Amino acid sequence: MKRELTHEEAFTVLDAVALDALEPGERDAVLAHAEQCAICQAELSQLRDTAAYLAFTSVSVSETSGSRARIHSRLMARAYRSPRRATASTSSAGPVTWKSSPSIPM
Repeated sequence: MKRELTHEEAFTVLDAVALDALEPGERDAVLAHAEQCAICQAELSQLRDTAAYLAFTSVSVSETSGSRARIHSRLMARAYRSPRRATASTSSAGPVTWKSSPSIPM
């Protein structure tokens, strides 16, 4: 037999239900509570509408792949132009610190 959730427990994870991010058992417990609770029903409905809206208004991966390539090429060009002066300084009080930031792998 499944444990019934309190209103606070169910309400806290309604966003995860709307995004389908819960395990089936926990999702079922939250939905069972929402069937009996008008507040949670209304909130879950709004959260699902918002999740659907975001899913259909976000930029697709194919549209952003060109941007990623452009950003990568600009960063690589900048890295090749700038002189590398990565000198480490150490002190007895702490770890090695770098005066220039290490390159970021892409």
